[in-house]
Amino acid sequence: HIVLVLDVSPSMRLADAGAELKQPRLQRVRDLLTSLLARVPVERFRLSVIAVYNGAKRVVEDTQDLEVVQNILDGLPMHHAFTPGTTRLADGLVEAVKLARPWNPGSTTLVLLTDGDTVAHDVPALPPSIAEVLVVGVGDPRAGTF
Repeated sequence: HIVLVLDVSPSMRLADAGAELKQPRLQRVRDLLTSLLARVPVERFRLSVIAVYNGAKRVVEDTQDLEVVQNILDGLPMHHAFTPGTTRLADGLVEAVKLARPWNPGSTTLVLLTDGDTVAHDVPALPPSIAEVLVVGVGDPRAGTF
């Protein structure tokens, strides 16, 4: 399994990512994720996507259809599905833990895709099913953009 926890907050639409710091953050996430998935034998995995902003929502569970995931990353304005507020990344991690808990030990990679703009919360303990975590940060690492 690959579980993607995708930050869809409005700050992810800011254009300060990529080599020239002019690419929208969500577009940069799409490029990086496309590159990652091109290197993985996706036919052997099931993909799940959890959107996170002011809470967390499961968008797709256990798909092998990359087009579904690409559509989610193609500018779909998912932040409208949430009540405006502060970004709560930990809610996405809690939802990922709930999803992955019953799966076989060591069978899951958790990928967190975010600009890191979040309020502090307790991060849940990961279940044995999650073997590794990859954190992908986007945006200008030297200066905040508002």
